[in-house]
Amino acid sequence: MIDNLPSLAQQPSGNEGTGLQDLYFDQSGQLFGIIGLGTNPDVRDNTLSVSAFGQAIAINLTGTPSWSPVADLANFERNNNPDRDEVDSNPYSLVVQNGVIYATDAGGNSLLRVDGNGAITAIAAFPVRSVTPPPFIPNLPNPFPMQAVPTGMAIGPDNQLYIGQLTGFPFPVGGANVYRFNGTNLEEFATGFTNIIDLAFAPDGSLYVLEYASNFLAGDFSGQLWRIAPNGTRQSILDEGLSFPTGLAIGDDGAIYVANQGFVGGQGQILKITSTPEMTSVIALGVTALMGLRLRSKKKSTSL
Repeated sequence: MIDNLPSLAQQPSGNEGTGLQDLYFDQSGQLFGIIGLGTNPDVRDNTLSVSAFGQAIAINLTGTPSWSPVADLANFERNNNPDRDEVDSNPYSLVVQNGVIYATDAGGNSLLRVDGNGAITAIAAFPVRSVTPPPFIPNLPNPFPMQAVPTGMAIGPDNQLYIGQLTGFPFPVGGANVYRFNGTNLEEFATGFTNIIDLAFAPDGSLYVLEYASNFLAGDFSGQLWRIAPNGTRQSILDEGLSFPTGLAIGDDGAIYVANQGFVGGQGQILKITSTPEMTSVIALGVTALMGLRLRSKKKSTSL
């Protein structure tokens, strides 16, 4: 339907792709998207010469499908740098609420608001946290300053924003949080995850949390899907068959849909997961185009 969207990946493997990274319908049925970048916006403008990278876009599905830029999030990072660290932008996830776009910038460690007139505001900057580096990486300071790298986002039953974090280098096991933005501040909602890539709420108020990898630096690239019930109890829904999953959605039929194998070119899948107290079944719906991503811990320029 929509052609000529910008994308970029390693050649010839197709790995570490970036391009259209998220989609979201607002209450009127208008479709919005977000296009990643994964570097300093100067590289986009002076080397890639593709201005659509790092932008929120509106997608028109009536008549001849088309798209148009709404807000240059990468340029906002360049001019404002909300986290006061290295200038690096990788817009990753968006939601739309009451005509306002909210977006995470995984490179800029920021939560951004885009009003209907296109004005961009940084409503939160995710803090650097001090963590203990893994023992198999020598000569690192302890504690080590870890970037947040905010990724997937969802609107909760309380109409507040919930944001997961991939974490940056050294990607500590159990070091990723789910944050809740209460309209003023970020607060920890759930802790102890690893490399969160996406979030989704089910109709019953449960929050599903998708992990990109279990121990990236140790070579364990298996993902995991968790459910946090409304009462706070936590359950592993799926810990087999996931490898570098990158996206999560819950259908009207109650099934869970996961974009899997998002790192390796040509091997992407959409999995349909149906879960009951007695069993969990996983169906591969088909191979899709590359759904990789490139997220950076800015101090080490570590790509996933």
